[in-house]
Amino acid sequence: MIDDIRAVLTDALGATHEIGAELGGGGMSRTFLATERALNRTVVVKVLAPELLAGVSVERFKREVMLAASLQHPHVVPVLATGDAQGLPWFTMPFVDGQSLRQRLAAGPIALSEVVQILRDVARGLAFAHGRGVVHRDIKPDNVLLSDGSATVTDFGIAKAITAARTSPSMGLTGTGMSLGTPAYMSPEQAAADPATDHRADLYSYGAMAYEMLTGFPPFAGMSPSRMLAAAMSERPEPLGPKRPDVPAPLAALVMRCLEKQASDRPQQASDIVKVLDTVLSSGAAVSAPAVLQGGRVPVGKALAMWAGATAVVMFVVWSASVSVGLPAWALPGTGAVMALGLPMILLTWYVQRSAYRQFTQTPQVTPGGGMVPQGTLHTMAVKVSPHVSWRRTWIAGAAAVGAFLLAIGSFSVARAYGIGPAGTLIAKGALEQNAKLILADFKSPASDSTLGVTLTEALRADLAQS
Repeated sequence: MIDDIRAVLTDALGATHEIGAELGGGGMSRTFLATERALNRTVVVKVLAPELLAGVSVERFKREVMLAASLQHPHVVPVLATGDAQGLPWFTMPFVDGQSLRQRLAAGPIALSEVVQILRDVARGLAFAHGRGVVHRDIKPDNVLLSDGSATVTDFGIAKAITAARTSPSMGLTGTGMSLGTPAYMSPEQAAADPATDHRADLYSYGAMAYEMLTGFPPFAGMSPSRMLAAAMSERPEPLGPKRPDVPAPLAALVMRCLEKQASDRPQQASDIVKVLDTVLSSGAAVSAPAVLQGGRVPVGKALAMWAGATAVVMFVVWSASVSVGLPAWALPGTGAVMALGLPMILLTWYVQRSAYRQFTQTPQVTPGGGMVPQGTLHTMAVKVSPHVSWRRTWIAGAAAVGAFLLAIGSFSVARAYGIGPAGTLIAKGALEQNAKLILADFKSPASDSTLGVTLTEALRADLAQS
């Protein structure tokens, strides 16, 4: 069958295209790589799957596809041309050099920052198409292509074109008994073949795809296609929270809202979804943690070196001042204690920043059952407080603490020099003149130790003489 279809395409397009190998995929179409001779560019040629041809008006299909061809948007793969070869409808699209979202999911779970970026790109593409009256009806990871950090949606309007080209309403199901589309992502109204199905069906499929991106599986995974369709119409998906606790509440709520049974309970426009995702990215509890990702990481070795250098400078200044102007005896050890308190704060900041950076940029591990491996309590707490802990705040807090302590030393020294409060000396207060003579009487010794009084008297006399 593959050679027959390629031969048919070669006969029909051989003058303008060099038909190459068939690409993987399947579904509603067969996909072939081709080279457009006139521009020497690589394109893909998609042929409607033969099993879907029964009851399809080729001319009507071509008209519907031409409506999708009017879409020109950075996040939409456009249709370049369409036609038929011996009654076999075909259409061409640009070749996107990258991988599908399905292939990306197969490689492992996706980091939250990447999930939000992909979802925002897809939502923008949907908003553009819906605004021009084009509905996709088959949003799924296979139809989202990733290239150079950008996501684009392909096969826009193909499912709707097939449905609209049916010459008999009874042909709404394929030979396998499934509605046009993919059961795991089909909205309840699509599963029920509701003729009033509109663009909000795409938003349900979008929610199912987002659910899979976050948890590893679509909402009703593990069921047969017919059971899956029934569940889409009657059962609520499991909440996202227990499956992926690190998903921010606004994002989790958005996904679950997209999966509502009634179209009126979902977001009404894809542009509404874009606004929510923009809010998630810019909020303090954002999934992408702008402070972590934009500010970069500070190696712990560099942070410790900076702390050690600052400690040495501050301690030297306080020691020099103690020798030259006579700071209080507690100034030097007190300064050492304040600087030592900075060490655990630096280690805490490093751990929080490292945990948050890994959370937002690396893919989490999965259990054999497909769920996310739970993180430790310390890791979870670090991620939660990460929006409030940064190197900038740590440096500012450290500088403020050192400055406050030095101010306390200065205030004490000024009070002592001017006789203010308990810190003031007797001379500064005027209670004792400079070079005044002091008479020190002998201490009276207790009966049990006749030498104690004499010892204390001599010690105090020596201390006063050195003062």
